[in-house]
Amino acid sequence: MQATPEQDKAALSDSSERDFTVVVHLGKEPGSFSSTSLDVSLDPAHGASLIVAPPGIELGFDTTVGKIETVVNARGEVAALKYRCRASSRKMVLTIYSDEVAPLLDHIAFSLDVPLFVRSITWFDEKNSVLSASFVPPFKTVAPHGEGFFDLELRPLYSLYREAITSGSVFYQFLCYAKILEGVFRWYLPKLREEAKQRGVPSPYLRTRVEPHEELGAENQKWVGCGVEKVFNDYLQGQFRDAIAHFALESGEPLVTSSYLASGAVANNLLLARNCARMATTELGLLVRNMKSATQSSESRER
Repeated sequence: MQATPEQDKAALSDSSERDFTVVVHLGKEPGSFSSTSLDVSLDPAHGASLIVAPPGIELGFDTTVGKIETVVNARGEVAALKYRCRASSRKMVLTIYSDEVAPLLDHIAFSLDVPLFVRSITWFDEKNSVLSASFVPPFKTVAPHGEGFFDLELRPLYSLYREAITSGSVFYQFLCYAKILEGVFRWYLPKLREEAKQRGVPSPYLRTRVEPHEELGAENQKWVGCGVEKVFNDYLQGQFRDAIAHFALESGEPLVTSSYLASGAVANNLLLARNCARMATTELGLLVRNMKSATQSSESRER
């Protein structure tokens, strides 16, 4: 029998403590799915890893959350971790994963000296029969567009941007976008202004502001219309960049990068950082070209 909308709403808002079955699907590379294999299920055999289980031996771990079972796929690879827990919400399920299961994965990766990727986390609410999952969506396809030329002077920025969008780590992505913004405001612009002063042309200023975006989170909407440099200096750097770049700040604890909640906080601000980096780099490219044009015009007049 199909549930009514009221029953669906009640199931999703249920705050009672109840049993969940959780499957952590593993992978051999970053990311979750290809564009043709978006499949969310509790079937643990869909995963894969670089860890090959010894034949005939069952691997499992006794933890504070209970027994964690390892599941092997048809190729003999450890494909997933499976366990049950009691929780009262989605957030609590993911907190248990962050506090109890992620450290186990971290230790396995360290002790075996092997990369261990999580493709997705799937959990089943046994009381309400609701299946939920957390995963990285596949990349979208695009058609070529825009200008066919660029300035080699901006190579460091373009390389950082490509490094960011191909990384599976939200922390590393954010750090790359922050380095782009550092480069624009604290390296390129001062050099351009010094060059403008020497050549007697107007000093360049970057006036880019954060633009509206349909996927920008509610917390980030307040920055729409603000200058990109202000957003970087007043928010992105102090709240996130510094914590990611250093082992621990004087005012806080070390950042645990395998924590789902910590990565979620960074991921919620990743689009803002990415858009700021894109807009700042794009306008900087225009300033560089304008400087070259002004210099060429000045040299032509001198001749």
